[in-house]
Amino acid sequence: MNEKLSDIDMINKYKQQIKNNILKITEPQLSSFKFVDQLNFKKLILNCYDKSQYKTHIEFSLVPLNITKLIIEDCALESISGIRQMTQLIELDLNTNRVDKFFTPTCC
Repeated sequence: MNEKLSDIDMINKYKQQIKNNILKITEPQLSSFKFVDQLNFKKLILNCYDKSQYKTHIEFSLVPLNITKLIIEDCALESISGIRQMTQLIELDLNTNRVDKFFTPTCC
């Protein structure tokens, strides 16, 4: 049985995770994410896998969500050219389009 969530289901799920205008994404199925415009953090593409390992690309605008900060944990940040950088934590200020925190996993 395919348990693929629709884009709308995923966006609604993220809307429920907003607290004090902060969206924290710790989705275990999230493999990577990127911004449509690298200089503007207002539109995001999430690459997710559902339980049946079906990959889906979810594109949504952060503007109507009225969030000021986006926190994503344990995920790869993907550049427009496709280069992926594993991150342990990335914290983005959407008011200033600034990266407040960026931690990469440490090797043993």
